[in-house]
Amino acid sequence: MLKKEEIKKIDYWFYFFILFLAIVTLPSLNNFYELNWDESVYVQTSKYLTSGGKHGLLENLRPIGYPIFLIVAKPFGYNISVIRLISFFLAIIVIVFFKKIFKIILDACNTNKNNNTLSSLTAIAVFLFPEFYKEGIGILAEIPAMAFFTVGFYFFIKEISIKQKHFNFNLFFSGIFITVAFQMRFLYGIYILIFFFILAISFFSRKHKHESINRHFM
Repeated sequence: MLKKEEIKKIDYWFYFFILFLAIVTLPSLNNFYELNWDESVYVQTSKYLTSGGKHGLLENLRPIGYPIFLIVAKPFGYNISVIRLISFFLAIIVIVFFKKIFKIILDACNTNKNNNTLSSLTAIAVFLFPEFYKEGIGILAEIPAMAFFTVGFYFFIKEISIKQKHFNFNLFFSGIFITVAFQMRFLYGIYILIFFFILAISFFSRKHKHESINRHFM
């Protein structure tokens, strides 16, 4: 078993690495950034909503969740740098909660004593993936939706890993965050069906005390 001091050291270097990436990335967010069509539509839809239809435009086929979320940038005049900063912050949230999720899964599987190290390294590897980093400093819906989904998935995986008969508020929070993610990207609706199936299996395993079933789903 790792000592508490060793675990703290691992957490320290993980968050120090995230801080380092933030320091390196933040200055570039203020550089010139050319919006593509999809990014422009999201911003204009948000302006349409806040102006009551007087400004901007509305595309009926797009999820409305992300334009609503972008209203937080209205006090800043929908400044592109501010929106990119928010997106980058949400990308960091994805990585932090991905680390927490992977740690829970590894602990449930009882793999080895280096679970904290493995979860940290895996999370960092995701952050350094070029496409993820590119989206993390853009203003599309992918990263915000992923952030809400990751937080929701964290509460979900935390719930089914708990060894108790009844469910608690983790599922409530999970439902809220995943619903928001679904309103930003309809793709996440697929996971809702999968989660219901896993919940049914988890409920069965708790009722009949088959803890090994939960570990297999982890």
